[in-house]
Amino acid sequence: QPRRTIRIGLWSGEEQGLLGSRGWVQNHPELHDKISAYVNFDNGTGKIRGIWDQMNEGALPIFEQILWPFRDLGVVAVRHGNTGGTDHLAFDGAGIPGFNFIQDPIEYGINTHHTELDTFDHLVLEDLKQAAVVVASTVYHLANRDEMMPRKAPPPVSDRN
Repeated sequence: QPRRTIRIGLWSGEEQGLLGSRGWVQNHPELHDKISAYVNFDNGTGKIRGIWDQMNEGALPIFEQILWPFRDLGVVAVRHGNTGGTDHLAFDGAGIPGFNFIQDPIEYGINTHHTELDTFDHLVLEDLKQAAVVVASTVYHLANRDEMMPRKAPPPVSDRN
């Protein structure tokens, strides 16, 4: 049994402005300080290659340690930087550490993704198996850490009025 609760969210309205995840974050302010981290898996098919730290430098060594055992499965990057367009932004914007996995793009942005051709027969079973193992292990390890994930430093306050 993990030390912390693990919740799985299946959001709707991501493409319409993160409606589901933003709604959840807005409706549960009492939980913000209790959430250690939110991790997002968005692209479906496409092996996980790493994770973005979302400019949270304190997360880098934690993810490097958690993901190191998966190097033989192709998980090789813990990247410092931001990525956008997914539900982790709703959490990150509320000061909750939010992260998005880096995946192979496969057909993302061309023929199938977000079209009527985006059907189950385009899934790559081996990619989904690899991702299931990496996501489950990552979440389990985050839930069992002694400390919560570090929060980013708040942005500097401007002296301008």
